[in-house]
Amino acid sequence: MMKLRDIYRGRLGWIVAVVAACVAGIATGFVVRPLIVSDHEAAIANSRTSPVATAVIENKTFTLPRAEISGKASTGTVRELFYGGSDSQGVVTAVLTSPGSTINSGSVIARVSGRPVFVMQLPFDLYRDITSGDSGDDVLALQKELQRLGLYNGTLDGVYGSRTASAVMTLYKNSQSTPPVAAEVTAAHEDGDSDEASSAASESSEPTASTPSLTPVVAAEFLAIPAAHALVESVLAQGERLNDTTPLAQLRFGEALITARVPVSDIDDFPVDGRVSILASDGTGNPLTSVIRSVSEFKMTDSEDQDSTPGYDITIPVPDGADLSDQLAVRVIGGGDEEQVSSLAVPVTAIREGEGGTYVIGARDNETLRITVARVIDGYALISETDLAGTQVVIAAG
Repeated sequence: MMKLRDIYRGRLGWIVAVVAACVAGIATGFVVRPLIVSDHEAAIANSRTSPVATAVIENKTFTLPRAEISGKASTGTVRELFYGGSDSQGVVTAVLTSPGSTINSGSVIARVSGRPVFVMQLPFDLYRDITSGDSGDDVLALQKELQRLGLYNGTLDGVYGSRTASAVMTLYKNSQSTPPVAAEVTAAHEDGDSDEASSAASESSEPTASTPSLTPVVAAEFLAIPAAHALVESVLAQGERLNDTTPLAQLRFGEALITARVPVSDIDDFPVDGRVSILASDGTGNPLTSVIRSVSEFKMTDSEDQDSTPGYDITIPVPDGADLSDQLAVRVIGGGDEEQVSSLAVPVTAIREGEGGTYVIGARDNETLRITVARVIDGYALISETDLAGTQVVIAAG
């Protein structure tokens, strides 16, 4: 039989052999491990570094945006016209104009109770009927307007004589209307006659022949308007009856204009006679085209309007046929046709500000590169430093 000692010696040998093999395997692993490259090594390495986004300073071409400012439309002022005063009564027997049309001074707007009603450019409403020999400010105002209309060529003396009456009669005849008729008087008064001549004639013992009186002016048939023409907003329909609260017509006076304030930085895009585009701020309606009529002197901030800015006020006539409501907010786009500009450009996200001014960081060696920004367009800063063309700069670093 095998001795016990020999058995123990055999087992120990196996144990030593196994341990030796393990040690050899571990040593081999340490030696070989650096030589083995995993497919994920690059990703692992990237996860341990900070990412850097870069861009190249290069020449680019941009379409310059046209300067845009805010404005407001004004379509003038509306005035109500009452026949013969707000307490007069009457019925409209004919309407000779319509809403949306233009009516001129010296025209008949309607007939009330069979009689014509004229609109006349006068500084005030006629406050009385004017008959032969009357004088005053009302007669003088009437003479001036009749002269402007080419109907009166006499002296502007404020005396209602034969020449003024003849001009009034012509006004009625031109509108195919029958002039009013006055009672006969003993003498006709000539325009320009002095008071002394009239007095001498009245004191003369010689009898004077009875002559027809001059055509009078019936105040109710003349409605004063502040301008030579107006836009008809509304007029009562035929058969409507007037009362103390119902006007015969509503007229709009004043030219339709757009006003806007231009900041100093954009004034070159809004010269006198410069073409502009006009759009409603709410996006409704079609674009309009007009030209700038006037540009004011420089104005400071309006103390009554805290939202106003210093700048220049421009005035733009609204094109004929444009449908803009009064006080409508609009956008005014100037500068004519779109222009293009080429320049070295860098993304604005690469720009930094420091004590020394504006700069970018070079991607190669983190060098600080000073720049001057001329303007910003579409997310790019246009710069003038031509020596930086082709330079790669840092946008962001992790």
